[in-house]
Amino acid sequence: MKIIITDDHKMFRQSLSILLYDVLDNTDIVEAENGKELLDLLTKIHTDLILLDIDMPVMGGLETGKIILKKYPEIRIIILSMYESDELLKKFIEIGVHGYLMKDSTISEIKEAVKMVMQEGFYYNSRMICLMREMISSMNKNSNYQESELSQIEIYILQHICLEFSSVQIAEKMKISVRKVNYIKKSLLNKTNSKNQIGLVKFALRNNLTMRKL
Repeated sequence: MKIIITDDHKMFRQSLSILLYDVLDNTDIVEAENGKELLDLLTKIHTDLILLDIDMPVMGGLETGKIILKKYPEIRIIILSMYESDELLKKFIEIGVHGYLMKDSTISEIKEAVKMVMQEGFYYNSRMICLMREMISSMNKNSNYQESELSQIEIYILQHICLEFSSVQIAEKMKISVRKVNYIKKSLLNKTNSKNQIGLVKFALRNNLTMRKL
């Protein structure tokens, strides 16, 4: 796995690189100082994941994130921030980042976020899920969803995706194979016209499926 840490503070970048090398196997880490340098790097090298600071000179995280998610949709992005502003969180939810971490997070939290984003597609804490629910409830609900479109099993798996269960955890809970879970996830993406698991969470919230009893 290749990771690019993008932050204008050299000491923070280097410290995080050292910590991640200690806890992640088979990982190559590259550093960038700002959004412009990161975009230049992406024309030369492949990367799987970007840890992206918000406040940087030349080009900040929000502008950079928008460009990357449009131009390189296969790349996963975890935002790193010193701030806990709801309005800021909403902006990053809107553009579709895959995760959000405070800079004072423990290394175990960062490791878990990286693992979840790479394996399951997103790492959204309960606060971000609540904000997403607020955003969706304030929108016009022009969904074409019909009750019969999703099976009980699909809804069950969708609910557990919203709870950040991994495919392995869902498989263990349902006593089915991980391969079967992943097959159903692909079916959910097709049926809901979602690009990724963040889209599935938004679909579940928009259609009040997250808390539905089976």
